[in-house]
Amino acid sequence: QLYNKTRGNPLFLRQFVDSLLHQGLVFLSLSPIRWAWDLDKISNIEMPVNVVALLIAEMQTLSSDLKQCLRVASCLGSSVKKEAIDIISSGLGLDLAAALDELVKKGFLVRNKDGAEVTFSH
Repeated sequence: QLYNKTRGNPLFLRQFVDSLLHQGLVFLSLSPIRWAWDLDKISNIEMPVNVVALLIAEMQTLSSDLKQCLRVASCLGSSVKKEAIDIISSGLGLDLAAALDELVKKGFLVRNKDGAEVTFSH
C-alpha cells in the first residue's frame, strides 16, 4: 500500500512515513517490542496529489525557527555552505546551524560528506 500511496517516489515515501509517525499511525509497541501501525486508518488517509503538497503540509507543522531557517536557506540557493549559515546566524541572532541539523534529521535537507554544505532533498 505504501507504494500505491507514494507512487514509488523515495522522497514522497520518506515524507509519508514521517507523517504517519507524527500522526501516531506508526508507533513503537512495547509489548512485544516492535513497530506497529493502524492499517485501517493509514488506508483511509487522503494523500496529497503530489510530493509538493505533502511537503507543504509537513512544512506547516515545523516550528517557526525551522521555517525561518528554510526561508533563509532557500534564498541562498539549492545548496548552502556552513560558513554562510554561520555568518547569517550571527547577523540575525539565530542558531541556524542547529535548525539546519534538525532539518537534515527531518529529511528536508541532505548534508554532504564532509559536512560543510547542505542541499535541499528535492
